[in-house]
Amino acid sequence: MDGETYAMFDTLLNVSTRDKLINSGHRVISFPVPDIRTIAKPLPALDNFEWIVFTDIFAVDAFVEIGSPTDDLHSIRVCAVGDAVADGLRSIQVHSDVIPLRSSPLDVVAAVAQYESGLDGMPILLVAGTNTFENLAREFETAGAEVTVAAVYKASIVNPAEGSRLRACLIGGAVDKFFFSCPEDLLRLRISFNAEPVEILSGVTVVVPDGTTFRTASENGLHAEIGPKIAR
Repeated sequence: MDGETYAMFDTLLNVSTRDKLINSGHRVISFPVPDIRTIAKPLPALDNFEWIVFTDIFAVDAFVEIGSPTDDLHSIRVCAVGDAVADGLRSIQVHSDVIPLRSSPLDVVAAVAQYESGLDGMPILLVAGTNTFENLAREFETAGAEVTVAAVYKASIVNPAEGSRLRACLIGGAVDKFFFSCPEDLLRLRISFNAEPVEILSGVTVVVPDGTTFRTASENGLHAEIGPKIAR
């Protein structure tokens, strides 16, 4: 049987899987990893807000790297957009009051609004990347919330021309399966193409190695399989 074409990000975590796939007769397309850089700027005073929303795992990593005090988070409610984000917060002893089942802006806002029975005039702080918060902020504002954004990291595409070619591969059917080795990979895909993963993976089978990444895929509206299954 002819091998399949896999796509994955060019990370150290993927080296072993990539080599095993190639040795088993499959083809692998490596996607460049977006450059993520922390913005070393203190967050606004948290006592001005009722909620803080961590939009993704990179936002949590940057929050930790900046050295923001976690004690202040005990006095306000916390929304973690996804299980992986909640796990990251849990590792720094921060409890998440709300973890939406899906990561779309509508689902996130609905989950917080349900907790509060409405958001009119609610002061909310979004902790996010410089180019990852617009849709979520807009949905919160539409629901009546007063939104402030703390951009704690900047993501940039290393090679935009190569990114355009790889997007065409995904949309054009040149990829059979996309292997996401960790929750961060799904965020990397969103950043790389400025689109939700479900929008650009139509017809592509999503493969993940573990339950945490499986749940992250589900939160992004994707049906995933555990793998890859490599013949010995």
